[in-house]
Amino acid sequence: MLQRCVLRIGSSPSYNVPVPDDAKNPEPDPFAKSVGNRIQQIMTDEHVSQADMASRLGVSPAYVWRVVDGRQNLSLRLLGRICLALGRTPSELFSGIAVPPSIAGNRPYARRDATTVDAKTAGK
Repeated sequence: MLQRCVLRIGSSPSYNVPVPDDAKNPEPDPFAKSVGNRIQQIMTDEHVSQADMASRLGVSPAYVWRVVDGRQNLSLRLLGRICLALGRTPSELFSGIAVPPSIAGNRPYARRDATTVDAKTAGK
């Protein structure tokens, strides 16, 4: 006997594929963690709870928790909104945070040879 398989629109089949533990809870980036610690410090100084911060930013409290914990990458727009919500400038927000050399990653960027640049600009 044939069995009928129906897939509803907008749904997807579920597969029992094991997910590694480190994929469920990735380690926070050290730089993002430093920024999150600084945001938490300012929030504590200003007596702003994570719920209040979420309300000011228009995001969920869980999102604020991920920011403070260093598990959420921030856009420049959101960093600006955080500064406005806390009444601080970006320089005050980043005050005391060291940028580790590892922040550049491991992608080597090729430098242009001066003769190549000169050859390209010589005809102009």
